[in-house]
Amino acid sequence: MAFLQLCYTSCEHGLAGYGGYQFNAITPGTPPVLLREVEERTVYEPPRSLLADPEDPEAYPVAFSYGMSEAAAMAVTAQVVFTGTDYSGRPGNYFVHALATSAPERDFEPLLPAELWGAGLWRTVPVGGTELPEMPGPLPRGVIDRPGTQAFLDARGAETALPELLTAVGRAMSGERPVLVVNHDVTENAWWIAAISYLLGEHLAYQMTFTTYSHRPGYARYHLTGVLPDTLPPGTDASFLMFDFAAGRTPGHDIHPVAALLASTGVMASGGLWRQAAAFASGAEKDLDDWLGPVALAAGLLGQPLSPGVTDAVARWLPVAEGRMPAQLTDVALGVLLTQPAGTLSSERLTGLLDLARRLASPAKVEQAERLLADQAIADLVRGEAATPVRFRSPVAEAARARAADLLEEAPPTTVPALLEWAAASGVLPPEADLERYGRTRLDPADLGPGLARTLPTQPAVLRGLLGRLAAEPPEVAETALSGPLGTRLSRDDLSGHPELTELWLIQSVTRGDMRPLQAFDEVADIRARTERSPRADGALLHLLWPRGCPPDQLADLLDFFRTEPATPAVADWIAAQVSAVTARETPGDGWLRLAYVLAEHPILAMLPDSQARSVRNLVRISPLVKQAQLRGPKGDVDVFGGLFTEYATTDDVTRRMLNRTLPVLLVKADPLGMALRGCPQEVAAAFCARLDSRLTPPQPDVALARRVFGVLTRPEMLAQPGLHQRLTESFEQVRTWPRRDLSTLAKMLENDPGMAGPFRLWRDAHRGGLARKILGGAAGPDPPAQRQ
Repeated sequence: MAFLQLCYTSCEHGLAGYGGYQFNAITPGTPPVLLREVEERTVYEPPRSLLADPEDPEAYPVAFSYGMSEAAAMAVTAQVVFTGTDYSGRPGNYFVHALATSAPERDFEPLLPAELWGAGLWRTVPVGGTELPEMPGPLPRGVIDRPGTQAFLDARGAETALPELLTAVGRAMSGERPVLVVNHDVTENAWWIAAISYLLGEHLAYQMTFTTYSHRPGYARYHLTGVLPDTLPPGTDASFLMFDFAAGRTPGHDIHPVAALLASTGVMASGGLWRQAAAFASGAEKDLDDWLGPVALAAGLLGQPLSPGVTDAVARWLPVAEGRMPAQLTDVALGVLLTQPAGTLSSERLTGLLDLARRLASPAKVEQAERLLADQAIADLVRGEAATPVRFRSPVAEAARARAADLLEEAPPTTVPALLEWAAASGVLPPEADLERYGRTRLDPADLGPGLARTLPTQPAVLRGLLGRLAAEPPEVAETALSGPLGTRLSRDDLSGHPELTELWLIQSVTRGDMRPLQAFDEVADIRARTERSPRADGALLHLLWPRGCPPDQLADLLDFFRTEPATPAVADWIAAQVSAVTARETPGDGWLRLAYVLAEHPILAMLPDSQARSVRNLVRISPLVKQAQLRGPKGDVDVFGGLFTEYATTDDVTRRMLNRTLPVLLVKADPLGMALRGCPQEVAAAFCARLDSRLTPPQPDVALARRVFGVLTRPEMLAQPGLHQRLTESFEQVRTWPRRDLSTLAKMLENDPGMAGPFRLWRDAHRGGLARKILGGAAGPDPPAQRQ
């Protein structure tokens, strides 16, 4: 425990063997590299304002420094004083006395480097020889101590500046910008350096390098450098964080949480805080960030409140540090965090601490953490926010259950979903009787928002209570509730035991489009059968399931039910109205044909109005002829069209409209077309020609159909139907607009027919008008075989 000594000045006798600046004396064995570094680091340049009075050395600032020699792996503490003239009378001499050690923490004990300011050990004049003995420890203290430093800070109102300066120095030690302190007297710089040293404690103070004075701070290479106002070089702000106490200015940067804790602890108590923090440390801490957890825990143990940010950081750190910390100490640290004011820790952090308490097998801490989580959850729920679930394993569970039950009675409906979800996930749901009573007495069926609707199916007891209430309410109240968000969340199982509600729910499911009307009808009929309610189907039910009318296909399926179930007059009226709606359409459609077949053999036909029953019978009688035309017409058997045209003339309007839609489709495919068109009613012919227009329109015309139409137009007997002949001629005129390729295809199809090839060539070459009509109306040839027509 000894220091190497080095003295450097301008002297007549020294290690150099000649007069001038040299090491006057050193401890034998001092490494040469250390000599070079001390010489460079301790160059002294006095303030320009004092150069005019070199005869008063006491007025010159003392440069007291502490630094690290990486080359020599030693800490160097030095005092440099101005001595005026040297042995030869040359002005500007200075004297350096330096102490070096490779183990500063050991050799300085119990002092910190800053406490050597003003110590009596410092030499200020050359020694007689060139050798100095090692200086043994412990070293004598200078003028600086904790009470004096605290008095200095109190006198300057340093509460704001101190944590900011400590933060800046801590970051400089981590590689960020170094720090300047500016005062009119370097003694004040020494006191600021002492304050920072005390607050950093022995674990960091020995790493902080400093000097009380430098005329050229850019070359100083210290974490904290003291300067005088008149020695500040230009551009200093760009390279340093400057605390100009002489001008009352600080950078105003943010405060590190460790700096805030240390500054609030104060110089007098910081030693005890650091001793306590060391117990939580791993020994690998290097900077303020590393020390946050241990320092914060020590501050908490000493009764200092921790900010939410610090508490959160320590709560994240502690589970990581748990593995290298004794369980008893971890338990103490956990207790510090759990005793912070309510709301300081988030639910996420508390959950992590609860897991830690369970790993420590600490029942008291488990209960404490669970209670904090329960308090936090209830507070979140009261604010209308989601709460973090926790699986309680301590007596706190029953208390949490009771608090959930109390909140359930008081909370607005918007809060209840989150409350029930939290209670269920945490295993602290109120008793089922309480939940059922809440659903029966507290919930308003008319005010069930999406949140409650989503939650209720997961809470059977609450749902039972609510459904019990709905079952006793007027139907319109239940209908309103089931038509809202609740209805979309319910299932048949939820509604078991409430047949009337189930029926209303089925109807609303159809209204929402979630269910087919026929399915709902069957289920309602089954429910009424099981509950012995009559009738199983009534007009009101049919109106609700098909409010906009029943399509004929569904009506046909529905009629199967009424083969065995008597239809009430209201049901018969409803069915008649549906049949009337179908037949009133311009084109009843294929569904009408299927419905007619069902009605023709159904007992309810006798209950329908005569006009509807007649339409049903006509359609059933004519439909075989339509089927025959569909199957045989394209194969050459077109005689059936004559029978259809006869029926057309005598049938009812509904069947006639159906034939107006069906016959043109069949005629397009009929061959020979001319024979099929004989006696064609005017309305059917007009509909056929309209269809013909679309089939002959480019770009993809029906060439084969055009060939058959041209064959019809060349037959003289078609002149007996002038209206149809004229309309067919107009439709065929579209062929003139065909692409050349399609016209060539049609011409090739007609080449082998001597009755049509010539007229077609003439038609194609003629202009539309009289010549074309003359060709198509007057061209005659030998009677063609039937297939040509």
